[in-house]
Amino acid sequence: PNPNDGVFQLEMGVNGTHDITIEIMNAIGQLVYEQKLSSFTGNYSQHFDITKFGKGVYTLSVRNEANQSVKKVIVY
Repeated sequence: PNPNDGVFQLEMGVNGTHDITIEIMNAIGQLVYEQKLSSFTGNYSQHFDITKFGKGVYTLSVRNEANQSVKKVIVY
């Protein structure tokens, strides 16, 4: 849900095998979280708690070699 309290779940299914990068950046572009998944395939589920970074607007980016998905996360 958006806005949220800074605690959320990211779930995705990956067809094929890909190198995937997951990043969360704050409103001024600072990287606050990064995870790299090498040769990943299947289902992914991760619990995130970004409350320690404070309230504000964050950008969640998930990308592989060919695609990128970017979502805005508003923490109140």
